[in-house]
Amino acid sequence: MKLKYIFFLLLVLPFLHACSEDDDVLGIFTNHEWKLTGIFEEGETKNPYKGFWESEAAYQASVTLLNAGNTFRIRFNGIETNGVVSGEFSGYATSVNIAGTWNANGGNNQTSINFSKNVSDNDVMGQQFIIGLENARSYDGDYNNLRIHYSSGAKDLYLLFRPVN
Repeated sequence: MKLKYIFFLLLVLPFLHACSEDDDVLGIFTNHEWKLTGIFEEGETKNPYKGFWESEAAYQASVTLLNAGNTFRIRFNGIETNGVVSGEFSGYATSVNIAGTWNANGGNNQTSINFSKNVSDNDVMGQQFIIGLENARSYDGDYNNLRIHYSSGAKDLYLLFRPVN
């Protein structure tokens, strides 16, 4: 009987060793183009953060731009080396193209995004999109959702993305 258990453990052990807690960073970031769905305060999942706008009308103007087809998009390209993916990104806010380099660590979820030049957008949400990417400190997500976490002043926020079909 002990022989059966030992044999079973010997069979299962390689599979347990093959499991990893690291994310598939390359697959998460680079398999598609991402579109921003909103900016949220940490811990919030339903109600977008509206603290950057002076009025509801100004917020709604940004939402109109957010819902436009080619705005708030980003595409990551990269290669993985020892659990860290690095490469280039490109995209568009509302009035400006964005581009630069990025890296993300699948072991600790830290990320860094660096723009190739200083950029500014005409819209409040567009500006926060850029600030959020510039100040990225970590990510979480999967193939269907990507959150890029950052701080703005005393607020901890995240940019929420979905893949573009």
